[in-house]
Amino acid sequence: MHNYHQLLVRIKSFLNSSELIDSPTARELYSAYCQLSNQTARRLVESEILLQKKQKIEAVVLAQQVPPLLDVIDSLQFPERKLFMILADLYDWTMPDEISGEAVRNLRKAISGMDDLRPLLTEFRRIARTDQVNNKLHLLREIYRIDHENPEWKQPLTEVENQYVSKLITEAQQMILNKDFNRIEEIYEEFRNSSWHVTIPTIVLQKIEKLVVQHRNEVIRKTAADIMEKINFSYAAFDLPALEDAIFCWNEHCKKYNYTPGENEALQFREANAYLMDEKKKQKALQEHLKVLDHVIALINGEATLQQVEKEFSAARGSGFDIPDHITERVEKYRRDIERERRMGVILKSMKIIGCVTVLIVIIISCAAWAIQIM
Repeated sequence: MHNYHQLLVRIKSFLNSSELIDSPTARELYSAYCQLSNQTARRLVESEILLQKKQKIEAVVLAQQVPPLLDVIDSLQFPERKLFMILADLYDWTMPDEISGEAVRNLRKAISGMDDLRPLLTEFRRIARTDQVNNKLHLLREIYRIDHENPEWKQPLTEVENQYVSKLITEAQQMILNKDFNRIEEIYEEFRNSSWHVTIPTIVLQKIEKLVVQHRNEVIRKTAADIMEKINFSYAAFDLPALEDAIFCWNEHCKKYNYTPGENEALQFREANAYLMDEKKKQKALQEHLKVLDHVIALINGEATLQQVEKEFSAARGSGFDIPDHITERVEKYRRDIERERRMGVILKSMKIIGCVTVLIVIIISCAAWAIQIM
């Protein structure tokens, strides 16, 4: 079986020749092929039985013995094999044992899983006799995740988890004395979120949870107090951008942590927020006022009617905000210019009338003089 490559080369050479007859050489080659194929099929069956017994590692070890089982199976499926089987049927040679496609797929899957498992097993064997409980637990959980059908891993995993639980409980007791609440919270999350195969003592969980909740509430209250301090400072300094930012933080904090402020905090917040809203309304009104003034200047520059200018200017004066002197002067000048133009128009009109009357009188006098001369 170890020289199966040479056998396959001889078979391919025979099939590519012109002497495809029922000869002793052909029978010898076919017999050797059947023997190789039958041995391979038996190895595959043995591996499949181990896989069915959930003994994945043993099955993979058996399959990877020299020559590797899958390599032999792949080699047996050479392109000329179909012609070889036709000759066997033609000359009534005995057919080789069938190689199960499903068994091959299952074995490939198991070997693929072992590729991930092998480095974990190597590392676990290296630290198995050390006191690196954390690392051992991590490795065993990964191994169990990959090879969870293998019952051999359950006992060592349970033993290491029990060791780790004891270690975490001891550490939690020390952290409580040291008031290291951050580490206590990490231990609590590890107890609560990890995929344990052992039961965490209920009394331990309840005590740690109580401490964690108390600490979280204290942190939430302290953060709220810090934000309120920023609100009050910004309010007292009339710093609207800082006040708006602090109020935004306050709202987000209350929403995120479902924080209910005390009576005094609520009063301070309402007062500061009301001031902010009022100032923002004033700023908005001021912006609208400035837009109206810009429109007034635009109307003047565009030589709009005095009625249009007066309407916008009246709206600006009614806003309650001051109007810059230069804009007031522009409007008054525009009034004077319009009034001057109006007066000049009246004068010109009057002069036109007078001129027309004068011409008419001259014509009448000329006509009268001409009539007198005729008579």
